[in-house]
Amino acid sequence: MSGRPVVAIICMGSAGDLVPYLALAHEIREKRHGSVLVLTSEAHREMVTAKGMLFENLGSDPVAEMLKNPKKNIDMDALTKDWLRNSLKACQEHRPEGVIFTTMTHLSCSSVCEALQMPFVITHLVPMAPTCEHAPPVFGTADTWFSWTAHLKWRIFETMAFQMHKKAVQTVRADFGLGALSESPILAARRMQVPLIMGYTSALCPRPKDWPETIRITGQWVDSEQEAESSSSQLPQAVSVFLQSAEESGTHVIFVTFGSLLAQCQEIKQFEKLMEALSTAISQAGARALIATKGCEHFAIPQSVQVLQQAGNVLLVPGFLPHGAIMARCLSVICHGGSGTVHTALRAGAVVIVIPGRRGLIDQTFWGARVQRSGVGFGPVCSDMLSVKPRALQSVLEALLQNSESMKSAAKTMAAFMKSEGGAAEAAEISLMHFASHPAPTGSS
Repeated sequence: MSGRPVVAIICMGSAGDLVPYLALAHEIREKRHGSVLVLTSEAHREMVTAKGMLFENLGSDPVAEMLKNPKKNIDMDALTKDWLRNSLKACQEHRPEGVIFTTMTHLSCSSVCEALQMPFVITHLVPMAPTCEHAPPVFGTADTWFSWTAHLKWRIFETMAFQMHKKAVQTVRADFGLGALSESPILAARRMQVPLIMGYTSALCPRPKDWPETIRITGQWVDSEQEAESSSSQLPQAVSVFLQSAEESGTHVIFVTFGSLLAQCQEIKQFEKLMEALSTAISQAGARALIATKGCEHFAIPQSVQVLQQAGNVLLVPGFLPHGAIMARCLSVICHGGSGTVHTALRAGAVVIVIPGRRGLIDQTFWGARVQRSGVGFGPVCSDMLSVKPRALQSVLEALLQNSESMKSAAKTMAAFMKSEGGAAEAAEISLMHFASHPAPTGSS
């Protein structure tokens, strides 16, 4: 497809963070039969173009940089300037009809829409709008006893988020010929009643009663075609044999995946400790462990885990795996608690156990608390994945196995509800309607 893109999606994060936005891009393209421009990190170029989307490099991903070198100080000013300049250049060249921002890119890049007079919408994969019902997800479980403490935490969070990008944004705005920001992009968007679209299920986090109509919860964004392909994907032979053997013996399988966060294992000792803790706990609880080790293929399998693997109780699998197809055949999924993995597991009808990654990234502890509160999982089991205690995890698994039928039933009920939500199609419709019916913003956005 050629010509002016219908929409530009400006997204920064891991491959898992990008997946729902590619689903959204697919729905927009289907509805408007036009091209969609995706601005993200260079590492995801092939992922974007493989879906038939236009790609432009936004800049470096701070989370990826942190995972590569946890001791490195991330220069957010430099990253923000790059994102803002690159997004301005790309939008000047392609002139999309509107822009879709994510949580992080709205704060850093929304001046592009002011400079080019383009409408925009803001999207979040976690509940990132003030409410008296809970605090921001960055505050762990986000529980709060009093409404005033929730509002205070939201004010603190929004102020800190703005300050993190403010200096760099002000510098680049001067290059645009724009005046200094008179208010934060968050407050400006709220004043202009810009739509906020939440791409998560309301079954886990119901809509707060005090949210305005401009905020919509659509459910998880899934590419329906890709989901169908994943559910019927041919599994690697070793995985297929492992699952079939467990099913024939009546043994439950626990699927373990930490996504890109497994790269936090910087040393072989950390990897060995994590694999031993997971394998031991799952085996002693009476289940079998299927563990995804993508990102740590260069580490040797610990001797103790090799013994369990030879006995048929554990299987470590490197490389890419079709998560949906595997999760649907497992009792439970142990993961870091990222929104995408939690939602994919629940959509497959699996019980979720959350073990957050190190330096908890925004929403992991929050989703862990939500799955436990909803009766479809446990979490957070410990403070981070590199400090897993086998006995603590084993206790959780034993509780799961004792209540496997009721918890699996609850997970399947939630899966059915999630599949009934509007998802990416609804988010695309909201975005396109806004771009068609709202004039370009002229305030300090």
